[in-house]
Amino acid sequence: MIILKFSSKNVRIFVVIVFAFCAFFDDFPCLILGQGAISRVIVVDSSGHGHFRSLQHAINSVPLGNKKWIEIQIRPGVYYEKVTIPLNKQYISLVGKDRQRTVIEWWAGGGRDTLAYSTFSVFADNFVARNITFKNSYHAALISQAPAVVLYGDKAAFYECGFVGIQDTLTDLIGRHYFGSCYIEGYVDFIWGYGQSVYQGCTINVTSGPYDDRIYGAGYITAQGRQSKADTNGFVFKYCTVVGTSYGYLGRPYQTYSRVVFYKSYLSDIVVPQGWNPGFTYGDTITREEVECRGPGADTSKRVKWGRSLKSEELDHLVNINTFINQEHWIEYQPSPTRTRPRSRTRSRPRSKPRPKFRPRSYFDNFYGPRTYGQNVFRPRSYYDHLYNSEIYDQNFFRPRTYDQNLLRPRAYDENFYRPRKYDQNFLRTMKNFYQHRTLPSLDPSDYD
Repeated sequence: MIILKFSSKNVRIFVVIVFAFCAFFDDFPCLILGQGAISRVIVVDSSGHGHFRSLQHAINSVPLGNKKWIEIQIRPGVYYEKVTIPLNKQYISLVGKDRQRTVIEWWAGGGRDTLAYSTFSVFADNFVARNITFKNSYHAALISQAPAVVLYGDKAAFYECGFVGIQDTLTDLIGRHYFGSCYIEGYVDFIWGYGQSVYQGCTINVTSGPYDDRIYGAGYITAQGRQSKADTNGFVFKYCTVVGTSYGYLGRPYQTYSRVVFYKSYLSDIVVPQGWNPGFTYGDTITREEVECRGPGADTSKRVKWGRSLKSEELDHLVNINTFINQEHWIEYQPSPTRTRPRSRTRSRPRSKPRPKFRPRSYFDNFYGPRTYGQNVFRPRSYYDHLYNSEIYDQNFFRPRTYDQNLLRPRAYDENFYRPRKYDQNFLRTMKNFYQHRTLPSLDPSDYD
């Protein structure tokens, strides 16, 4: 048994070594914060109650070469903007309230420049998004490329997010990516690219949107672009659900070694019997695998004959997240969303009066008393409770019911002042008696001499 004795000098040397180690290895998370620790929180609110009104402005505030996780909390709302996370701004975590109420939307499409029309583009590594919908609402006369998200970075993860578009909705271009419990909607090649990704527990909705599927025919879910046998990329759909309002193919290979696997997923009746389409290329080098799928669309008796089947060890490698995309356990090192939200820097309205200056303690003790003064003057809740308490205020000052009864009281007012029936009876009767019993003046002129 070895007993180590640490002196203050040794502790200082150890701390210096730790900081030097963290500074030397830029990609190694700082040991002081720990893996996945949030170093800063930024709030985005379109109504002005956050640090920024725009998500892009919040991303611009992240320092270049950032090496610590920064969380950007997005308040509910629809943010109409085109957002880009550049290559040198890593370790960004976007957190929304829920994907139904937190939407990033843009309207662009029509050409072959995927990046120019994307609603949300990620070039940086180490990115996380939660509870957000990314939408490209472009719908021109003809269907054309209009991606909602373009992924260029490595080690990106999306949790309970939505991707909505028509063509090229989710451009899973390059890198290792994980999608957990997400919703993906589109019609033509709406999950495509050269990415190495796992889609786990996702809902895939095939819909033509504003277009007539009777003219365009069945849609295409995937278009994977693995180019050689040595490439490690591919798409794996694990425990997913395929539904929709239009018929669709599970995919059409984009390159000669395309690799797509549907594993233990539910395939509804919108999947065409052929299953796969040779739109770009086909052959025995293409991997198109369906393993233990269920549902009315899972019948493989009429599937196309081209393509290769996976060996058991190859299948185990692909469906295992740790061996396929999570070799460095980067998914476990991603941060969890924080529960607390900081106070906003912006104010909805300017402060009408400046706050009172600090006064010495003796002033409070001698004049107001520290406790009473603090409760009645400085503490706004207590101030309202003592002076403007709704119940006391209504009862003692205005008391609308008492006020109406004692002062206005329209019925009592009519009865006591006007009271038309008694007024007619008493007053007119008096006038009648007056005229009946009075003695009329004499008409003799001598009486006026």
